[in-house]
Amino acid sequence: MVGADLNAVIRSMDLACKIISPAVVGLIMKFSSQHVSAVVIAAWNVFSLVAEYAILSYIYRLVPALAVKQTIKNGE
Repeated sequence: MVGADLNAVIRSMDLACKIISPAVVGLIMKFSSQHVSAVVIAAWNVFSLVAEYAILSYIYRLVPALAVKQTIKNGE
């Protein structure tokens, strides 16, 4: 997959998450107390933060070109 195909897959995943996540949160809030709902959602956010950081760190180490800062010269 390259370019447009990858973009289409990522876009589909993003739209699916935007549709599914409110329903999941609604179900959590309906079948548990407010306190439990808040703890579950906070725990999920912390888990997502750690997972996202780990994946970004892995990609950063995998692609050394990301560490090179590009400079823009004036007049070009």
